[in-house]
Amino acid sequence: MEKIFNINGQELTFLEKRYKVMNYAISLNKLYRLIVIITYLYHTEY
Repeated sequence: MEKIFNINGQELTFLEKRYKVMNYAISLNKLYRLIVIITYLYHTEY
């Protein structure tokens, strides 16, 4: 799919931006889940 967009530079940069945003959202989601698990375990101990 990316090789098709290689001809047009602007569309490729748009795809790259979208990919980076998706990766950022996924990493944020993972971090959020980790915090939730840690707080849950912390509260169950006490």
